Amino acid sequence: MKIVRASSAILGILCVVFCVLLGGKISNTPKQLKSSPKQTVITLWHVDTFEGGQGSRKQFLLKTARRLESVEQGVLVSVIEHTPESIKDAFDKGQIPDMVSYANGIRVENLKEISINLAFSGGNVDGKTYALPWCRGGYVVIAKKSSKVNVTENAFENMIVSKGAFNQPLCALALEEIRVKNIKILSPQDAFWEFVNSKDGVMIGTQRDIVRANNLNLEISSRPLTKFNDLFQYVSVTTNDQAKNMLCQKYLSVLFSLETQKELTNLSMLSNYYSIGFENEHLQKLQQLNSFSTLSAFADSLTLKNVHSLSEDVVSGQINMLDKLKNLTV
Repeated sequence: MKIVRASSAILGILCVVFCVLLGGKISNTPKQLKSSPKQTVITLWHVDTFEGGQGSRKQFLLKTARRLESVEQGVLVSVIEHTPESIKDAFDKGQIPDMVSYANGIRVENLKEISINLAFSGGNVDGKTYALPWCRGGYVVIAKKSSKVNVTENAFENMIVSKGAFNQPLCALALEEIRVKNIKILSPQDAFWEFVNSKDGVMIGTQRDIVRANNLNLEISSRPLTKFNDLFQYVSVTTNDQAKNMLCQKYLSVLFSLETQKELTNLSMLSNYYSIGFENEHLQKLQQLNSFSTLSAFADSLTLKNVHSLSEDVVSGQINMLDKLKNLTV
């Protein structure tokens, strides 16, 4: 009987110890769950309004997001692609993201000041920066090397003009003081193939046309236009949340770092703040330019129409309109 009582006592003690230990583990479980980091989602809307070089600007922004997420635990950056129409519709419905990647022709709501130590005239309002170009393109006059065209001339009989819905290639011609008797304005792809099929054609295009020519092994002469450029892909912060604003500023610090900007060569796009190297000589000539007049990132549709109209006048020889055109640039 003593042995049974002793065994029962020992068993009872073990049960108490087991329950205490198990209870400790159970009580710790909720504390561990509570201490896990809360996920913060940053939304970045992206819209293309002009042709890039090659590859996807959205994917570039996503790759940059992964870099931020690797150092900011619990942060996720969601990049949502829009068209000019869908982004307008979203803003009209009162939807506001945390950041927007865009170019001229897009109305962005709820702009917040950018705090990183960079500036750009097109994104400046009253001495404060609300938009910065995270990549850019450039205008270039091109001709086939096999043709008789001299791209360094300032007067042409005929010229093919590649123009998207919002960009202003004629303004680049006008401010470069290049005069053209007959201009043929076509969509970017149509303009390039018109150029390819011409014998002695000359064209004003962009970095995208340099890439197209390279893909076709087409030898060209090029002349970068140095006075005006509106092919800037801007980024702005739009969140009302203070904590998210700080994270957006950190994202911009990563996006504008030298490490990230060097990788713009993978897009055949140019950096506005660093001299990055290209194997393609024509892209390299565009990269070396760093001082342009431009349009405000926030120019409205009426301003864009006026710029196009005045540019047509100047290019055709109406020099008296030049000052009016210059007054619309920054």
